[in-house]
Amino acid sequence: MSFSNKLAGAKLVFVFLAALALASCGGNTGTNSEVRLQGAGATFPNPLCQKWLSEYGKLNANIKIDYQSIGSATSARRMRR
Repeated sequence: MSFSNKLAGAKLVFVFLAALALASCGGNTGTNSEVRLQGAGATFPNPLCQKWLSEYGKLNANIKIDYQSIGSATSARRMRR
């Protein structure tokens, strides 16, 4: 894996974590509202991301986050479009 692919993967993980942080700062949106986030990125951090999402989901049942591990190269191509 080249340095640029690793850097792209790191950027995607950062964006994922930033989106997660922003979702948790949603404010008063009512008790029945649901927030859905979708993301995709590198395969390497996927096990860790899935663990975090599982634990986060236990604490925040109204926030649904879907992370698809499609590979850092594919993610980088999609980001460049």
